[in-house]
Amino acid sequence: MPSSAGLVPVPSGSSAINQLLQHREQSLSPAEPDEAHQSRLFAWAASAILALPDPRRLAFYCLPSHGAAAVLRVLRAAGYDNLWDEPCHRYARAEPLYPEELAVVMSDPSSAACGSGAAGSPAEVYRLDSLRSEADCELVDSLWTYKSSYSLPLVRLLVQHRHTVCARYNSRGQEGGSDRKGPAVPVGSDTGPVGGSEPGPEASASGSGSDAVAWILHYGDGSIGLAHTLEAHRRRGLMRRCGLEMVRRLLGPGRGEAEEEQEGSTERGAAGAGAGAGAGGAGAGGGGGEAGGWRQREVFLFVVQGNGASVALFEGLGFRCCAAAWHWLGVEGE
Repeated sequence: MPSSAGLVPVPSGSSAINQLLQHREQSLSPAEPDEAHQSRLFAWAASAILALPDPRRLAFYCLPSHGAAAVLRVLRAAGYDNLWDEPCHRYARAEPLYPEELAVVMSDPSSAACGSGAAGSPAEVYRLDSLRSEADCELVDSLWTYKSSYSLPLVRLLVQHRHTVCARYNSRGQEGGSDRKGPAVPVGSDTGPVGGSEPGPEASASGSGSDAVAWILHYGDGSIGLAHTLEAHRRRGLMRRCGLEMVRRLLGPGRGEAEEEQEGSTERGAAGAGAGAGAGGAGAGGGGGEAGGWRQREVFLFVVQGNGASVALFEGLGFRCCAAAWHWLGVEGE
């Protein structure tokens, strides 16, 4: 069983919070933060988490190497075992879409037809949308590498409050396809077992109640991830379209649109409306991120080392690898 032995002492009550905030402000000073100082902060934070009642399963998302080492030391000293640690690389893109990329995203859905199957079978048609329903959430969660008893609530939160992009599938002329707004079933509604029996393999995903076949989500820290394409729909460029659409939503219009917007704004006497698109100005925009309201200066993600397919995909989308190593780590408590 985990114990309190070896934890970094953390004062109780508000004094602990005040000290952590004070250290945080120091680490955000204009001077380059010292790694040893940051390591102490990570150790304090990990100890504070372990001081919570019954922490059990813990996951730490993409810490820098020195922070990961500090957290792992605290966890081991506290008696946690079953540790897992996956080194990652950070990939980022700050440029809005180029005209040719924007054309891929903004093309008519019918242009996404990917050919026909056997003679007489309808062509496959895909369209971009947002994740919306409980069935969408359950499908995403069921195929996530890091699925746990806590992951479905996280997926629900992301679908409700962050940007999501998915490709939905229907056969040309097929009846009963969902409309532009997706299935009219609210997230969290009782459409089936939630947290009950184990989901079936990916082959049964078509019976999940969701017509999403590829998706990518936006985490609370601003990174993107949870990208997945169902095996039967791979090699059709669906994740490329989803990734480009996510870039458009987070960084604003593509270069062509930004230039036109800037020219129109200059004529009206407004200063640089288009330039703000690439700078990540805070705009208005509701949940789902479908219209307006880009909010980030860059789009970034973390790719586990050795995941060659993801590296090739995002490098092909204009993302560049940062030099520093990061870690996604966690532990299962008893």
